[in-house]
Amino acid sequence: MPEQNEARVKKARRLNLVWLVPLLALIITAILLWHNTLDKGPRVELTLTSAEGVEQGKTLVKVRSVTVGRVIEVKLSDDYQTALATIQMDANTEDLLRSDTKFWLVKPRVENTGVSGLNTLLSGSYFEMQIGSAEDKSHQFTVLDEPPTLTTNQQGLIIKLSSTARKRLNNGDYVTFKGFNAGRVISTKLNYAQDRVDYEIFIADPYTKLLSRGTKFWIASGLEMSLTTEGIKISTDSIDTILRGGVEFATINANEADLPFQEHSEHQLFDNYDAARLDALKSGLLYVVMLKGSLKNIAVGSSVFYQSVNIGEVIAAPWYEDLKSLFNGNEYIPVLIALNFKRQDKSFVADLLAQKLQQHELCAMPAATNIITGENRLNLIFTKCTSNLISYRDLPVIPSMEQSSLQDKVEAVLANLQQLDTKGISDEIKRALESTATAMDAFARSNDRMEQNKLINKMTVAFENFTKATQAYAQGSPINQALLDTLAQVQALLTEIKPLTENLGQAPNAAVFGTKSHDPLPKAGKAQP
Repeated sequence: MPEQNEARVKKARRLNLVWLVPLLALIITAILLWHNTLDKGPRVELTLTSAEGVEQGKTLVKVRSVTVGRVIEVKLSDDYQTALATIQMDANTEDLLRSDTKFWLVKPRVENTGVSGLNTLLSGSYFEMQIGSAEDKSHQFTVLDEPPTLTTNQQGLIIKLSSTARKRLNNGDYVTFKGFNAGRVISTKLNYAQDRVDYEIFIADPYTKLLSRGTKFWIASGLEMSLTTEGIKISTDSIDTILRGGVEFATINANEADLPFQEHSEHQLFDNYDAARLDALKSGLLYVVMLKGSLKNIAVGSSVFYQSVNIGEVIAAPWYEDLKSLFNGNEYIPVLIALNFKRQDKSFVADLLAQKLQQHELCAMPAATNIITGENRLNLIFTKCTSNLISYRDLPVIPSMEQSSLQDKVEAVLANLQQLDTKGISDEIKRALESTATAMDAFARSNDRMEQNKLINKMTVAFENFTKATQAYAQGSPINQALLDTLAQVQALLTEIKPLTENLGQAPNAAVFGTKSHDPLPKAGKAQP
């Protein structure tokens, strides 16, 4: 029989479950490695003055409300002066970390520009990023104490301003043009060396097109009140401006509206609109008026007239070169005035006035315009007027001419009445003289305008009686001539002050604000604005 081969029985190999444990561990390790290293972005270190509101593992980093990182560690710096927060950024965020990227902590804030960050009351504080534009990258940043004023890439212009005003502006205050928000204050810095405050403001497009060489900037307080020759002037802005303040700008000098704005120069921030307007007047024709003895109630803002037409303003009174000039014994006080004309007319006016000055035919005369404030104006007249001083501080000098005030004239006529020899004069004339003198004396002492109005009427009646009684005396006699001279003085005085009586009858405020303004008369068929 053939040999039979015996079947061999082999045990089947089985996978040992013990080996699954290291395999799973290897897979988990790979996943964790991917999640913690390969799938993560860079780490960033932030320096803060205070870590208030920052929590490890909870505080997020966002860009436009999209989470791009998380705080993984919060600790003190080595010198214990600041706090350090380590941020683990998400993958593909390396491009966000440019050297000029800004970080700030978003939390509830109550500021003059409004309330922000209320959404963090429930969700907690978080870091907001503003991506920079630099090409260099960085992993270390200093967190801003306040959110940046400009958080978008809006196009515009940054302008440097300087101010010596006591009012202080804050970052975020609005920059307005005729009530429209055109930008923000983005930087505030105290300049210790020059005792001023330096600002940077941002004006967004298209408002930058409104800027020109004649543009001025001033602090908008929202509410201004002043007493002028035209009455009490109250100027108000919007409620937002009254509550917040800010910067306002406008092109005040129309002659420079077509000239380009000087972008890279520093501009002055004025206290108010009037100060900005007076500075704009300096581009006009500048002259110095020498007033003898005193300022004659001429002040900054006083008007300059020629033939009842306002052609300029006083922009400095007095205008000494230095303070010691006040005590050098000179009886004349310099006053700086600016005459403003259209650009095409300036050379003609300058040549004409230069010719008149050379011929000694140009003079300035103070004249009263406001009874309550005593404010005067300067009238330019073409008449013979000489001065030994041709120029002052490199500007041409216009000599001044003295003019007696109404009070001086009343007192002069009153003195003549009291010195008049009444011997041989009838009782009727004596009574008329006494009545006239009494009314004038009361007029000179009175400060009540309505009472002075009544006294003017009494003087007028006494003058008429005086005139009738004088006619009885022989022509050419010494007494008659003295009476006629006195009558002429009284008549000249009444002629000057009589218009005040008429104005008071028609408009009671004429004695206070003058007669420069007239009420508009409606015309048939035309609507009044």
